[in-house]
Order: sequence, then C-alpha cells, then structure tokens
Amino acid sequence: MGGQPPCGLSANAAPGADIIFDPLVQSVQFYYAACNDVSIEAFDKNGVYLGGAMAGKTGDTQPYQEWRLFGMELPSSVIQKITVRGVALIDDLKLCSRQRPACRSISASSNFNNTPISAGRFIWFNSAVKVSGLGSAPATIGFEGSTIQFAANGTNYNLPAPNARITFSPAATTAITTFDAATRTWLTTVPVGFAGNVFLSGLVVPVTSDLPGGLDPVTWTGVFTTDTPGVTVQWKWAAAVYTSFSTDYNALGVRSVDDNQASPFQNSIYAGTPTNFTSFVTGGARGAGGANFTGSYKAARPTTPCVIP
Repeated sequence: MGGQPPCGLSANAAPGADIIFDPLVQSVQFYYAACNDVSIEAFDKNGVYLGGAMAGKTGDTQPYQEWRLFGMELPSSVIQKITVRGVALIDDLKLCSRQRPACRSISASSNFNNTPISAGRFIWFNSAVKVSGLGSAPATIGFEGSTIQFAANGTNYNLPAPNARITFSPAATTAITTFDAATRTWLTTVPVGFAGNVFLSGLVVPVTSDLPGGLDPVTWTGVFTTDTPGVTVQWKWAAAVYTSFSTDYNALGVRSVDDNQASPFQNSIYAGTPTNFTSFVTGGARGAGGANFTGSYKAARPTTPCVIP
C-alpha cells in the first residue's frame, strides 16, 4: 500500500503510542492496514479519558479514515493527546493532524464600582451575546480559552473562565442552558433565528480576602468561533456580587435569554441571571444589588467569530 494521507503533518505511530496534539487540532486522519481492530482514545492533560472511536477493524485496508475531534463535541483545547490501540503494520499506520485556522482573541475591559467586596462573598461574572447573520439553518457559536484579569491589593488575578457553546437549533422551541462539568463548558440551545441577547459564559469567584472598590481595568478575553460564515457577534459582560452562591453551575438556574417567549422563566430579568440565587444579590462589582442580578453591562463589543467548518 503506497501514498500518504492527504493532509500536511504526518508521522508513523506504533500501536499504543501517545500522540501529542497542538490545542488547535481539529481532526485526525489515518492511513493504515489493520491486522486487528484499531481504535483511538482521547485524554486530557491530566490523563482523564474523554472518549474514543474505532479507526478500523480486522482486515480493513483503507486509503485514509478521518476522525473529527469535534464530533465528540469536546472543545479542542481540552484534548491533550490520543492513544492508538490495536495491532497494525507500523509502516502503514500514519497519523496526521489538520489544524484550525489561527483565531484571534478579543478582549473587553470595564471597571468595578466603588463598593468594596468583603471576604466570604461571591462575584458572578457573566456574559451575553447578540448574534446577527443567522439564517434558518442550524448554527453554533463557540467561546474558548477565556480568562478574566484584574489586579487588587498587590495581586494580579488571571482567572480561567469556562468555555461556551451556543447552538441555534430548528428543533428548539425554548432556550435552555446547562453546564458540562467534564469539559467545563456552558451549553446553551436556543431556537434558530433568535435575535435577542443569549447567555454565553459565567464564572463564580469566591472572595477569600477583602477586595477594594473601583478595580480598573477588569478584562475578559477569549476566542469566538462559529461554523457559519457571515455571522457577527455583539459581546458584553457584567459582574454582580452575592452573599450566598453555588459553585455547582447547574444549581444556579441561569436564564438563557432576555426574551420571555423563548425562555422558560417568564419575567423581565436579563440573560445570565442566576434565578435560584436572586434573593442573595448585593452591591458591588458592576451591580448595585436590588433587582440588578447580573450587574450593569458596558457597551457591547462587536466581533466576527473565527469560522471553523
């Protein structure tokens, strides 16, 4: 069997070998002659098993097979390595990676109000997007590699925020948000064509020592992706302080959208509101307490997501 896999990077791989991938890897292609079942398994940087798929079965001879990491619905940044399992002809088993386009990050900076934040309280950072350019077909917006940065009391904080994926689905009649703890990803599904504000991502920060008011700047940075060309995003974030909260994101009851018709919560509160904890909101960060459950937004930041087919 001759030839090479039809992509740029290739390397021979023995069965059982660990292949380390760049975080931007989108898919893996195989060129092999299998003498036994050949499978692949994906692991994160801590060695935790994420999932796998069959690459070939006994007796197969294929010019190449492709296994899309995104088909596992895992953010590419989660996957650290794959392991090839099975018995194969080493010279004929080749792996190559196809990388995603280089995607630029975007940052949005704001400031906190002058209310100090006492130790024992919680800051709820939350963000929302309004998406334009959607048609009637399904579409996905992703948000990856995000961090929140600020400085206080001589300490520089660099907080990793969860990833996010918003799916605009023809099958959806109402909006729903859940949190996948295994991949640390917010998952929101909304009806296709919805044009209002949609919750994107949120991070709870337990305050372990008193923070002064007036922190400036506070910057949220991340990478937007989409599978749909022509889509644009208006992105904004806010932060509110709570006297009691939960680090179990699925216990928060996060409101997915502003619109009442698309939300199971029939009220006028904003997307990103933790509906199960609204009685504990207080002043601080970008909120004044009362009915300001998300904090106040600064002007939305426009961006065009990186297209990942």
